[in-house]
Amino acid sequence: EFIMEKIRSSNLLWAFVAVLIVGFYTVDLPTNNASVLSLPGFSSDKSVEESKEAPSRTIGELNDAIVEIADKSKQAVVTVKVTQKVEARPSPLSQFFGNPRQEPREYQRRGHGSGVIVSKDGYILTNNHVVENASEIEVTLFNDKSADAEIIGTDPLTDIAVLKIDKSDLNVIKLGSSKDLRVGEMVLAIGSPLEANLAHSVSMGIVSAKGRSIGILQQSGGYENFIQTDAAINPGNSGGPLVNMDGELVGV
Repeated sequence: EFIMEKIRSSNLLWAFVAVLIVGFYTVDLPTNNASVLSLPGFSSDKSVEESKEAPSRTIGELNDAIVEIADKSKQAVVTVKVTQKVEARPSPLSQFFGNPRQEPREYQRRGHGSGVIVSKDGYILTNNHVVENASEIEVTLFNDKSADAEIIGTDPLTDIAVLKIDKSDLNVIKLGSSKDLRVGEMVLAIGSPLEANLAHSVSMGIVSAKGRSIGILQQSGGYENFIQTDAAINPGNSGGPLVNMDGELVGV
């Protein structure tokens, strides 16, 4: 019994010493915030506050960056107003009802698209189908000033056209490379969707896929290597820029 009592006393002593040691290290933990010990499932009020603030700052910075890119890019985007001469052939019924020798008549059709300025001296990129068969082309700039445009060159096989206006010291967009685009990367589409008075509308999305072919140009022997995006694009956006998060032109 004496031996067992000694063992119990000894164990109690060591347990007490161990508690003191643990207590010492527990009390003496560093108070420097950079060195605070974090236990699983627990955090200090400071850490909670920081974790709440960090995502907000990140989202705010991203939002500001997108706004800045949109504001700068819009200044290089134009609305392309087009007048086309269209030939209206007489109805096949005219040979039975009316004048059988009626000649085809011409009428003017007006439409619009978008474009983007790529040089300070007035060169503009747009889609070929926007200006195809145009008799008159008028370009409206970001400052609402207008200028007549002439076609410098077209490439129906890639659906690209180059226009020129007699202006200088224009806002231009930086040229990027679609080869460097990554699927999932954020992009902006800028243009005049649906109506000309909706100029400089901005929509945002991601690059959904690259190298798409959908048979639009291939029917006439054209080349297709489309960028697929979920950014909202409507009639009237044709010829407008697709812009990456560096503010660079990566698609038309």
